[in-house]
Amino acid sequence: MTLKGMTPNEFSTMNKMLHESGCELTAGD
Repeated sequence: MTLKGMTPNEFSTMNKMLHESGCELTAGD
């Protein structure tokens, strides 16, 4: 899953929350 239009801080926060829930996002094109 890729997200665009997010600041690095927003992305890190969301990714951390999702990772704790057993999900994880990856940055890419």
